Amino acid sequence: MISVERPTTKKEIIKKSQQLYKDILNWVNDLPAHLKQKTFKTRQRDKNVRDVIYHLYGWHELMLEWFIIHAEGGRPILPKRGHTWDRLDILNDDIHDAGQMYTLDHTLAIFDESHQKMMKLIEDLTEEEICTPGHFSWAGKAPLIHLIDAIMCDHYAWALKTLKELVKS
Repeated sequence: MISVERPTTKKEIIKKSQQLYKDILNWVNDLPAHLKQKTFKTRQRDKNVRDVIYHLYGWHELMLEWFIIHAEGGRPILPKRGHTWDRLDILNDDIHDAGQMYTLDHTLAIFDESHQKMMKLIEDLTEEEICTPGHFSWAGKAPLIHLIDAIMCDHYAWALKTLKELVKS
């Protein structure tokens, strides 16, 4: 079982992200085929396994884009141009809508790829870059590890909980 405590070091964020990633894949792989494809009756935005996994992929892509813009000398707009943190529901709906054209198999493949890119990004950052508050001015005053934790560990834990609740519904 993964600790619910927020990671405070690069090593901790890597370990927790990898474990939760494996937990998601194992859970999905163990799911009977008919449930993997089922659209569940729910009032929630995400109605099937694909929707939940695509949500994780969408947020990986956002963070990867922030670092591409940063590497090119730009200043990323967080969470995304035209969106604000206080209206994440709209951004999350946009991510959801973008994923509707894909199969679960394709979504799992791009999720795996984006997870690997995120892990490389984290590995390439120094402990100082990850843990020093305000190191990346565009990321705000908090340490980057808080954003990484939100996009990786917190999202992965949310995904597992959401997937389990979907199947129960």
